[in-house]
Amino acid sequence: MLYWQDNTIKAKEFVMFLSVKNEFEVPFKVRVVYPGERYGRDNCLVHEDMDPLVEFYDERYPFCTDPEGVVLGQFVSRYFASTIANATGGLQLDGAIAEWGVSSTDMDKVREWLEANSVPVWEDDVDMEW
Repeated sequence: MLYWQDNTIKAKEFVMFLSVKNEFEVPFKVRVVYPGERYGRDNCLVHEDMDPLVEFYDERYPFCTDPEGVVLGQFVSRYFASTIANATGGLQLDGAIAEWGVSSTDMDKVREWLEANSVPVWEDDVDMEW
C-alpha cells in the first residue's frame, strides 16, 4: 500500500479495509484512497489531492472492486480523511436511505482505525492548496 509523506508517495503496510456493521445490521467496508491511487466507477479516476479519501461500501451488494480486484460492495459515499478525523459523532452516508448511516460508536472505530494506520489527515485550519 502507498501513502503520502513529504510530497512523495511511500510504501506502507497496514490493514487495508475496515468492516463496521450499523444498527440495521448493514455491513460497511471502509477503504482509504491515497494520492496517486485509483478510485471511482471502474477505477477510472486518480486521486490527486494530498488529503486521502475514505470510502464506504455496502458489503451486501458486490458491485464494485478495488484496483487489485478485491470486492468492495456497493459504493455509498466518500469523504476526505480530514473530514472524518476532525469530526465527532455518527454519519448519515446517504440522506435518502435510512439504512446507510453509521453510528457515533462505529465512526469512532473508523477514526481509531485511521489513526492506528497512520492515515495522514489535515487540521481544519491548514491551507491544503498546492
